[in-house]
Amino acid sequence: GLATGSLAAGCDCFAVASEGGVVRVYQCRGTYQSPRLLIRVRLTVAAPDALAMSPSGTRLAVAGDEKDGCVWFVETDSTTAAARVVGRVACPINFGRAIAACWTCEDQLLVAGPNATVAVVVPPAKGAVGDPADAWAVKSGAEVRSAKVELPLVAVAGAGGSGKFAAIAADRSVRAYVLPASGTTDTLKPQWTAVSGVGKAAFCGLIAAGDGRLAVAGGDGVVSTRSGEKVVSSVAAHDSDLGGACAIVACPGGRLVTAGRDGAVVVLVDAAFPEVEVDGALAEAAGKDGARRRNAPVGSEPADDPTEPVFKDQRPADDEETKEEEGKG
Repeated sequence: GLATGSLAAGCDCFAVASEGGVVRVYQCRGTYQSPRLLIRVRLTVAAPDALAMSPSGTRLAVAGDEKDGCVWFVETDSTTAAARVVGRVACPINFGRAIAACWTCEDQLLVAGPNATVAVVVPPAKGAVGDPADAWAVKSGAEVRSAKVELPLVAVAGAGGSGKFAAIAADRSVRAYVLPASGTTDTLKPQWTAVSGVGKAAFCGLIAAGDGRLAVAGGDGVVSTRSGEKVVSSVAAHDSDLGGACAIVACPGGRLVTAGRDGAVVVLVDAAFPEVEVDGALAEAAGKDGARRRNAPVGSEPADDPTEPVFKDQRPADDEETKEEEGKG
């Protein structure tokens, strides 16, 4: 089963995480082809705390389920249809477990913590490798700093690059921020705040894009689009008694797709919403075959094994071979 907030997408790749901590990354291959599985790996004992795919789809960040807080990075390469685990980067001391995460640009990850603090992570350089002898910690190439905010943030989303992001705070307000170029001890102030921006904050998703447009799906079932502080459109898309909307993603063609706790999937069209970056080959295939589209199911796999060791506890294959050779001797 999937946990809330366990789906992430970027360009031609998407990732899902199960309640058992297994992360699967897929590459979309066209209108009539099933997605290709690039990697399947159990990174956490339970469901990850947060999942975020970079806009280009080349990096996946998985916030671990450890009390000290950490982020695993997975690197993908669509041209070779490959993916690999890079390693893990520790969050600042006493940061706690992540609540939400997003990419504010291609090379900057934002992680929201429980103590009204956000961690800003520059991911490891392409090709970097963590140390297997130290729980796959990445010891060079990654940078981490933190900043305080006025209230804990329960949902975050990148808002057009250059350190911009939008958030839903614990008081149900919707806020927009710009990260400073370097670390600061001062509390980060929002550019603007929309008080009571979501009806319920227990379950909520938020997606933001460039030029000031953002969309919010709240636990009251209402999906709204905003231009800065101003609400441009609003619609009751899901049953509020069942928890309303729990996730929202932006799709090509100005479409917003929401998933509700009532079991419904709703597609909304907002032509003013910014276009989403999509792999060129996929866009071309959709243009040719759009009139005959059908579902391309993901291949079925055996259920997750709860006894499967997590990645950092797995012994590399060469270690296994060495021990077998020693036993024979």
